[in-house]
Amino acid sequence: MMAIKQWTLAVTFSAIACTILETLSPNGKFEKIIRLVLGAFMLCAVLFPLKTTIRSINFNLDKNNSSIDSTKNNLKNKINDETQVNAEENVKKMIVKTLKEKNIEVKKINVFMDMKEDNCISINKVEIHLNENDKEKKEEVIKLIEKTFGIKTVVSLGSG
Repeated sequence: MMAIKQWTLAVTFSAIACTILETLSPNGKFEKIIRLVLGAFMLCAVLFPLKTTIRSINFNLDKNNSSIDSTKNNLKNKINDETQVNAEENVKKMIVKTLKEKNIEVKKINVFMDMKEDNCISINKVEIHLNENDKEKKEEVIKLIEKTFGIKTVVSLGSG
């Protein structure tokens, strides 16, 4: 706070000195030159204290960059996780809808997928759990899901 007061006083005294010198200077040929010199003096009076202040500020950019990188990676991971969860839910909904059209009730669906380096989702397989009374539909479900979606399908009976 003291530095700001000193800077303000220096600028104020410089402005007063420039005003007095401009008032006392003769009009004529040298008027433009005197204004130029006084303007340069005022500019120096304003900027010189800033030069010393900027040197004293410690810009720790490495710390900020690592913090930004860490936040960026956390955000990227969170987006990837959310994308994978949404993809899994959509696959489950599509399978349930397809099986409902064939009057097959699903107890549970597990979707096994991986996120590749290029952020593409790869569905490895789907595990479908049917009721015990749908035992005869097991092969039909496997063929239907593999044909419709092109996903390796495993069907189990009971609670899974």
